Amino acid sequence: MAQECDPEEIRTLGVLTKPDLVDKGAENKVIDLVEGKSHSLPLGWIVVRNAAQQQLLDQSSDRDLVEARFFRENHPWSNLPKDKVGIHALKIRLQEVQTTQIRREFPKMRTDVGRKPKAMRHDLSAFGNERSTPE
Repeated sequence: MAQECDPEEIRTLGVLTKPDLVDKGAENKVIDLVEGKSHSLPLGWIVVRNAAQQQLLDQSSDRDLVEARFFRENHPWSNLPKDKVGIHALKIRLQEVQTTQIRREFPKMRTDVGRKPKAMRHDLSAFGNERSTPE
């Protein structure tokens, strides 16, 4: 679906969720994705651990602490670079991506916005002189 909207993959950041539910033996495939060894994305991949249902019900549970502990204590996830795991890493990466894309696209938008009024004035002039009264 992402390739349909972004065929050049210049706006696609891969986010994998629920690493705690990956079947034993399949972890290496996920690790290969995150490390860019299979289906590399220019913006990369990040793994986040969503809160489990029980954790959502427990108001005293700190989602970020539980996630950090998971990535720190569970092999093979603990071997991944810290900038590739967790909601904090995702927030930072999204800020970087957004800033880069705004800097790239803003000059084009500014040019387009400058052209639109000129084009509209040209189109309006094709209707002839303005009438002196609404009637």
